[in-house]
Amino acid sequence: MNKPVPKQLSGQLLRPAGKRSRVLFPQGGVLEFKDLVVEGLVEDGVDNPAELLPVVDHDKPLNVRVPNWDEVEEGMVIALYVNGEEELEGEAGAWHSITAAEAADPTHEFPLALPSTYWDFVAKGEDRTFRVGYSVRPEFSGEYERGPNRVIRIDKLAPGGSPGTLGRLSFAPEIEARKRILITDFVADMLTVYVRGYLAQQQGDQIMVTMTDGTTSVPVGPFTVTSSTDATPLALPLAELQKLNDSTPITFTYTSRDRAGNPSADSVAHDTLQLLLQDIPVVLPTPEVPGFDQSGDPLILDKNARAGIKLVVPEVTGARIGDKVVVLWGAQRSDEHEITVVQPSPDPLLQLDLRYPLTSAGPQTGAVAVSYELWRGGFKIGDATSPATVNVDLRLPGGPDPDPELPGHGNLELATIVGDDSGQTDDLTPEDVAAGAQVTIPWLALDGSELLEQDDKLQLVWGTQPPHALDPVSAAEAAAKVDITRRVLPTVLASEPSGTVHMGYTVTRVFGANREENTALSPSKPVALLRGQDLPGEGTALKPLEFTDLNKYGAIDIEKAQRPLPVKIELYDNVTVGDTIVIHLRADDSQRPTPGNPIPAAEEDLPLIRIEQHHIDTGALTHEIRRQWAFIICTGSATVEYTAKNAHGPVKAGHKRVPVTVREPSQPTCPLP
Repeated sequence: MNKPVPKQLSGQLLRPAGKRSRVLFPQGGVLEFKDLVVEGLVEDGVDNPAELLPVVDHDKPLNVRVPNWDEVEEGMVIALYVNGEEELEGEAGAWHSITAAEAADPTHEFPLALPSTYWDFVAKGEDRTFRVGYSVRPEFSGEYERGPNRVIRIDKLAPGGSPGTLGRLSFAPEIEARKRILITDFVADMLTVYVRGYLAQQQGDQIMVTMTDGTTSVPVGPFTVTSSTDATPLALPLAELQKLNDSTPITFTYTSRDRAGNPSADSVAHDTLQLLLQDIPVVLPTPEVPGFDQSGDPLILDKNARAGIKLVVPEVTGARIGDKVVVLWGAQRSDEHEITVVQPSPDPLLQLDLRYPLTSAGPQTGAVAVSYELWRGGFKIGDATSPATVNVDLRLPGGPDPDPELPGHGNLELATIVGDDSGQTDDLTPEDVAAGAQVTIPWLALDGSELLEQDDKLQLVWGTQPPHALDPVSAAEAAAKVDITRRVLPTVLASEPSGTVHMGYTVTRVFGANREENTALSPSKPVALLRGQDLPGEGTALKPLEFTDLNKYGAIDIEKAQRPLPVKIELYDNVTVGDTIVIHLRADDSQRPTPGNPIPAAEEDLPLIRIEQHHIDTGALTHEIRRQWAFIICTGSATVEYTAKNAHGPVKAGHKRVPVTVREPSQPTCPLP
């Protein structure tokens, strides 16, 4: 239709448009117009007065009402106008001639309608306004007097712009980093996320969120936008998120609908987060430390800590197989303990032994809070509501153990032991075992601090034997501050078999007010030990080797030397299969009781002989020495010895000299046969 052509107003506008107007007629009459009433606008308090026409009414006439006024007369004509242009008298529904009955009713409102064609100029994607008002003319006059007008807003601009431009929901950085939503992320059972802003964002927009795990879809909202520039916080209820599956990616999208009703496209999906919200324990009960967590229970001493402290985690509603428990000993954290079975009520969830590296790293004295955390899928899902309390005294000579994972206190120097007979350090001979030894305990620890104090109790740890008490540190030794030396009796040394004996020491000191003691155990060191009782013969002399075919003079003559020379070794009592025998040959040039000069050519060690079971069965070892050896000696004496060796070491047997007379009286030498 053709737009009306504006014409000059016949009255003078005394108030701004939209306010109550008072118009003077040229004839001197006075009209007091009332504000135009517009139906169907969005009445949400954002605009005052309302001005926004909903999208659903864009193709319908705009219905308005003109309230009656005091000076109204029958026959007057009311007509709408748009944007100050010519009145729409002649446009169906946009004008009205007042009847006598209407004029007589002061509460009457005159209904008019503006066709929707008057805002066709607003194209899709635009947000425009225009003004609509009304004018009044007398029945027999063509001059209109302008009344109040109202702003009408036509919004055809959808929030967010084109598809794909509405950004993802924004979660807290810590949630984005861990890629999990935890129960601890909620405040008052609400998780706050944000819409950071979008094209054509306006106050009063309504945002709806959709959450889905791929099977179940949950809508949340609407949320009202309160600013055209600021981010909009959205509170997602815990109860709604718990309708979705844990441990599967959740897709979050949202849409915005403006006040006019223009819907946005779906936002970019946020699909990188998983939930950890199912079966989350409401309460983690206080743990129990049996024997130590009740009033009047004793202190936890170092010996208790080294033995392991028992901890009971009571029944936890909601705990699952695969969940893990982390124990807190003061500020120290244990390794994870996995739940492999959930026992029926009222059995505890877990019973643990807290290891020494954990407990020794905590407070050395005083009260210690013992608590725990529950973890699932690598994330903490709960803390104990209140800790158990135990009292400890873990002070040690030498201070805290710097490496509690290893046996023995890592700050204690190693002791040394010296044999009384051999004088060797950490290498004791059978003679040392028989005579005794001296052990020395350093006065200083590895870090240079003083390890020992007066009245400290000392013990020698010798192999697998119970510790052997040593004299305590005396006042004189404490004044001198020098290394402590104590005698070790033969009975102690002999209490371990031959081989490598691990030796250490303990230092025990009274720390507590009730005479509680803590003992520091040094690391052990290997000491070589050889006891006579473990050697061949069990500490008694081995029987000498015997020649079994000598002449009547007990000698080897030329006749006996015509054949190999048989010898016999009677075996010792503790002989075992695998022991070895080595026969040693040597000779001198004298047949008298006093040995003469050695005969080097006759010195020889025969090949090693390994003891077999048949040797043990017969109780003896027989062997033959080649006959040529007698001719090498020729005239002199033979000495044949042997060395028996078992797993612990060798023992050499004694010997008897045997005369050798092979040279014939008429011959100057003994030619080899």
